[in-house]
Amino acid sequence: MSAMGNQNYHAPQPGPPSPIILGKPPQNEPNLPTQLKDYFGFFAVPTRTLTWAYIAILVSAGLWLSLTIVSGFIDVITYFLVVFTRREAIDSPEILLPAEFLIYNLFSAASIPVAVVVAWLFYKQGFGWLSSVVGRFRWKWFGTTLGIFAFGYLAMKVGEILTLGPSNVDLNDLAIWPYTGFMIVVILLTTPLQSAGEEYLWRALMPRLISALIPVRSVGLIFSALVSSGLFMWAHYVSDLWSNLYYFGLGLVLWWLCYRTGGLEASVALHITVNVVEMWFLPFSDLAAMIDSSDGLTGSPALMLYLAVQVVLALIIDWLARRRGLVRMASPSAPIPHVVKAKTLVLNLAAAEPATEADLPRLASTPRETPGFTSQTDIPQTSGESH
Repeated sequence: MSAMGNQNYHAPQPGPPSPIILGKPPQNEPNLPTQLKDYFGFFAVPTRTLTWAYIAILVSAGLWLSLTIVSGFIDVITYFLVVFTRREAIDSPEILLPAEFLIYNLFSAASIPVAVVVAWLFYKQGFGWLSSVVGRFRWKWFGTTLGIFAFGYLAMKVGEILTLGPSNVDLNDLAIWPYTGFMIVVILLTTPLQSAGEEYLWRALMPRLISALIPVRSVGLIFSALVSSGLFMWAHYVSDLWSNLYYFGLGLVLWWLCYRTGGLEASVALHITVNVVEMWFLPFSDLAAMIDSSDGLTGSPALMLYLAVQVVLALIIDWLARRRGLVRMASPSAPIPHVVKAKTLVLNLAAAEPATEADLPRLASTPRETPGFTSQTDIPQTSGESH
């Protein structure tokens, strides 16, 4: 008897669409968001209560304090080693100051493993999910933002020199010193790591923990921005008003970049640019004279001009992120994962077959019936690469 003649026969029905999984969320328990969350909301997961965030903050503070003590101990050992091997080093900083600079950079870079360890121990989220809402560090996007920030900041510096003149920006005092080569290598190799370390601590770990303490999303975002920027300002140990305002404002700009782009890449790029460009003169400067003249040194209102340039560059990055449709919100552990692009449009990640993040542009432009969409106009269009 043919299948067509069997009244009990039922044609096979297509199964539910397979979801696109950004990264590899756990299969047993949702340690990643089951609802749409921005970058700072990724610790607000069903398996963790507020107590976890409180304990994680205490552990983070303890680890950071331990790093501070260890770096100070290494600093003291370095001082005595130099003194015992080179007596005149007590009055000459050409060895001590470069060594202290290296120790500080390595200490700051150590914040990366600290942040990753805390995120994994308390929330089972590794380096990738701490880096962005798509579960990885988006290197191509990082390179793009780094190029834009570097071009803009260098253009500002050139304009400053042309406007004020070389003598007014201390270019006439630059020279080759015994530590010049060492300082160049240290700045180029360790300053990017130092900048990234501060971002993983002050823009990734702490704001997420603060947001996890406050159930109201808008209030949590405000507190995460203000508290993390205040801690960032405090960590730079400055006492004058203008310098404090500058660091607090820079912290807000870096926080905003993370929020608008869904990851750390742009904030790391800006931080690296600021530090490297501002330190370019150190290898060619008389470090002893700088220390002698630093007593009572304060910032000036001119720092607000630097901050204004950083705001303009951040707005350019935000525009580019929206133009590219960068993913800024996600729900990786939802039954059907979703993402929100920088244009604030929701994209359902259900597909007829397993797919990866690289397939988002094709899927977004393909009309199909999936939960969450009622018409073709509900599906966002992409004009470039999705991240």
